[in-house]
Amino acid sequence: MEKLLSLCMIVKNEEKVLRRCLESVKDLVDEIIIIDSGSTDTTKEIALEYTDHIYDYEWTNDFAAARNEGIRRATGKWILILDADEYIQNEQHQELKDILRKHSHSPEAIGITFSILNYLGATEAESTGFMESHSIRIFLNGRGLLYKGAIHEQIVSPTGAFETYSHSFYIYHIGYTDQINQEKDKATRNITIFNELKKRNQLKTPYDDFTLANEYAKLRDLPKALYSYEKAYRRCKDKNNYWIPHCADRLITVYKILKKYKEAFQLTEECLERWSEYPDFHTIKGMLLDVFGFEKACQNKMEQSIRIAENLESQNEQYWKIHLDHGKFLPYQKLAEIYYKQRNLNKTVFALTKVLNIDRNQFQALYKLAHLLSLQEADKDTIAFFEKLYSSSKASNCLLLFQTFLLLGKGTLTQHYYNLCIEHKLLLSEADILRYYLLLNEPTSFQNKVLEMNFGIASDEACKLLLLAALTWQDPAYLIPLADLPEERARLYNLGQAIFGSQNEDILDHEDLLYTILIDLFTVQSYEAYDLLINQYVKPSLLNKLAHYFYNQNYIEMAINYYSILIENHEMEAMGYYNLSLVHLYEGKPQEGLHFLKQAIEIEPGHLPFYATWLEHCTDPELNAKYREKFNNLVPSCRHINFA
Repeated sequence: MEKLLSLCMIVKNEEKVLRRCLESVKDLVDEIIIIDSGSTDTTKEIALEYTDHIYDYEWTNDFAAARNEGIRRATGKWILILDADEYIQNEQHQELKDILRKHSHSPEAIGITFSILNYLGATEAESTGFMESHSIRIFLNGRGLLYKGAIHEQIVSPTGAFETYSHSFYIYHIGYTDQINQEKDKATRNITIFNELKKRNQLKTPYDDFTLANEYAKLRDLPKALYSYEKAYRRCKDKNNYWIPHCADRLITVYKILKKYKEAFQLTEECLERWSEYPDFHTIKGMLLDVFGFEKACQNKMEQSIRIAENLESQNEQYWKIHLDHGKFLPYQKLAEIYYKQRNLNKTVFALTKVLNIDRNQFQALYKLAHLLSLQEADKDTIAFFEKLYSSSKASNCLLLFQTFLLLGKGTLTQHYYNLCIEHKLLLSEADILRYYLLLNEPTSFQNKVLEMNFGIASDEACKLLLLAALTWQDPAYLIPLADLPEERARLYNLGQAIFGSQNEDILDHEDLLYTILIDLFTVQSYEAYDLLINQYVKPSLLNKLAHYFYNQNYIEMAINYYSILIENHEMEAMGYYNLSLVHLYEGKPQEGLHFLKQAIEIEPGHLPFYATWLEHCTDPELNAKYREKFNNLVPSCRHINFA
């Protein structure tokens, strides 16, 4: 029977990922060709479960040569190219086969481009999102198509250009995660190949410069990355080349990190002129504006990005040029921050919900959303709301929401999800159980759990809860298991002993730990213990921290009370004045807001966002000219930039 599709792969020590790759294609392809460049693990044994076509190959630091070796051995009408750390979607296999059969007899070369979703973040399980790229991964066999380029190889035709089609079929790639990069040390390997190519004068194209820049960026060698990105962008005359917007995006990122803001804004504006119909560079400009604190301008850009993305999506068109997150996820994430500062809680809830609809694993967004809803809504309405996002039929959702409301100190909601966890027969951590009993004010249950535990191997969090229990129930006996424990646990014990011994100087030596303990006491509703510590041991630096915390948690009245004490005693930090300015500005009291903002600037004249907030809220041209000049003196390169 004639073979339709041959998979060709290069592998070396891929035992951790190869099986998933081959499982994903086994019902799609008719032949699997494995070119092994020196595996010393079980890669070959795994491959043998799927194919007999495994060929040893002596590695020559040339990816194109290895790819072409696989193509040479393939007998299918079409070639599929995958790496071991990739896998394909489960759907549309038959549809893809039908398309291949339809074009199998074309006398001309044909390539098919697919979308590749590259996982970003520490690991695949802890992914922070995707970076989308596009590549020709299927092409007709026997039409002279071969790979060229020792690294970041590209498919080329001996006759020049050839016909290509795009297909709505996804390939998933985990090779950009930190874990895979560290395990395989890809960047160092690739730089070695690039250096060899340089010596042979074989780095000639702008795309070569772009791929070299990417490797320097992975190694955090930003000056070299900057040089190569600039060279690639400058040398490429055809700005419609598919990789150019990606190059511009990464170049802007490097400019921003290196604080070359003038260059970042100039390139962003250039890209907006070229690709304004997509949301990407509107979002990128919004992020640049946010660096300086121009929140109104940032908000406008993010809202514009979302409108553009929604309009494109309504027309069934791809709504991003570089990365799908530029159209929705990033704008909504930033808007949630801005709306929250404005105390527009309804819009904040809306934006956070959008973020979680895109990615349920955004735990900071979940925490903030749960906090806001628990402040505004009845418990039963909060439960109903989260049921739509995180169905309680799934055990992991119940555990997640239990831990979220436990950290927030929401007793009734925590109890609801605790009961669901018990129904699902979930094993809860010792620290979670202790915190739960502390929150519900159940000292007997807490003590019984303590007696079951070995605090020599318990978590730091569990040990900290002993100190919280001692303070909550005014019983220093809870500290006994902490005696003679090392490091952080010793600090907990010493602080507890100092508090019960009223040793003020020793207590104030532990200010950071005392701050954490105070926040925890407030969260688990141990208000008497909290007030006792505050009244006895507070000092200005600690009170400033607590005021900022309550401001950020939307306990505005409590924050203002603390700020008032600090102002009266002339002990307020600049950030306190800034937070008060925002409270008044967004309550429609510009005169009071600008008064506090002026105080913040006087205390900390080098903080750029203070000036940005002034320029966006003050309507006095003369005062604005004065503060814009101060802003310009801090960042002279941005003197002529319009931040609107």
